[in-house]
Amino acid sequence: MPKQVYDVIRKDDAIDICKNDDVIYSISIIDKSINLQNLYLSMNIDIADEIFIKQNFLKIEEPKNDSDRIYNNTIDFMNRLLYSINSKLKELRERQQDSIFN
Repeated sequence: MPKQVYDVIRKDDAIDICKNDDVIYSISIIDKSINLQNLYLSMNIDIADEIFIKQNFLKIEEPKNDSDRIYNNTIDFMNRLLYSINSKLKELRERQQDSIFN
């Protein structure tokens, strides 16, 4: 199974979401928003993929500014998103091949 390893990297003016060490999406500190369709398309997920987190996504304990808060929110979001995707991929792979109603 192809392995996808995700990471969230904080920079001065953006938060980068990386897959296999390549930046697939950047969140601007100024705009503070994510286009979910663009993020999803850039993730390029296949049913056979295995999804991992490169590091433990350590949040900033006491956020001091917008950049810290956006970073923490991105980590929370990516944790939930990757967990949900992994769960759905596992469910799809475990379905019976001969069942048309599953």
